Amino acid sequence: MENERALLRRIEKDLEYCRESYKKASYDRSVLEDIFNRLLFGYMDVIEGLSNGLNVVSPEASTEALRENVNLLMERVADFKDCGCSNEALRDKYYGVSGDPFEVRMRFCAIRDYVTEADVLNDREKEEINNKIDEIEEICLSVDTKRNKWNKLRPYIVWTAGKNVNIAMMILPLFMTIN
Repeated sequence: MENERALLRRIEKDLEYCRESYKKASYDRSVLEDIFNRLLFGYMDVIEGLSNGLNVVSPEASTEALRENVNLLMERVADFKDCGCSNEALRDKYYGVSGDPFEVRMRFCAIRDYVTEADVLNDREKEEINNKIDEIEEICLSVDTKRNKWNKLRPYIVWTAGKNVNIAMMILPLFMTIN
């Protein structure tokens, strides 16, 4: 494996190339594919979660999904570089100090326990709510940008709004763990 200094130089060189290419031809599919391939295949074994949340792109699709993927990859590679080429520091950046994964998991467990013990809910409702909490937790703890996490969580916010006020008030703070 290359040393940290060599990796940093490679990232800087690749990011400069990708940004310049993007600036010159951000609507040219072949340029976008070149940038995408350079970043994804060049760093997927180095940066944890690099490909998480990327759009599926087909040859027939418009270039918009590919452009979103390229922007996301450039952002993630730049974040990795800014974090000293450390996946641990990158996780800290995405999760933040208040978002320690262990503490976040404990919050979700506490809410599940509350739901399981709630007398106002039948077994079907308890199962549905706990399944949604599992899905929310998976999104919140994924290595992804806040924007992508937020977009994935929007339907769950609408779903939460339709629940009992006490249940909703317990679940809503979980959305703030997307740091």
